[in-house]
Amino acid sequence: APATLALFRRNLTPSVRLAEKNGVTILLKGYLYHVVHNMEIARSIHEHFGPTVRFVMDPASYFTRNMVSASTSFLRRLFEVMGEFCPIAHGKDVRYVGGTLTTPRTGTGGLDYREYLELLDEYNPDGPLILEQIGPEQLRETLDFLDRFFE
Repeated sequence: APATLALFRRNLTPSVRLAEKNGVTILLKGYLYHVVHNMEIARSIHEHFGPTVRFVMDPASYFTRNMVSASTSFLRRLFEVMGEFCPIAHGKDVRYVGGTLTTPRTGTGGLDYREYLELLDEYNPDGPLILEQIGPEQLRETLDFLDRFFE
């Protein structure tokens, strides 16, 4: 709702002013069930505050049920809207189980990782990809999955 977004901006303003004064960048992460629940709102917040406020690139945080089958076109649109102001990325997947959204580890859901990695390389080739939802016992399998895209 517009009033909620206005309140969010108003409450974030003192932190942004302090960050600007000290040369710090604030990174926000949107989420489907949050005030910043889509890429357009994320862009509006970035445009409102300028380069001090950036976002984490995390496609799984914006997925809705009908997007899983259209992963590639969704990713392209996400990067067109947000790619320029996302200096880091999260790596996890997206899957619906019994009508409920889950975000399992990379390579175990419906996200088009080939497209995701290509877009990361295009928009932010030096940015880190931080793997989420992963335990030490799953690390080798996940890295092997990602390595397939670099051969």
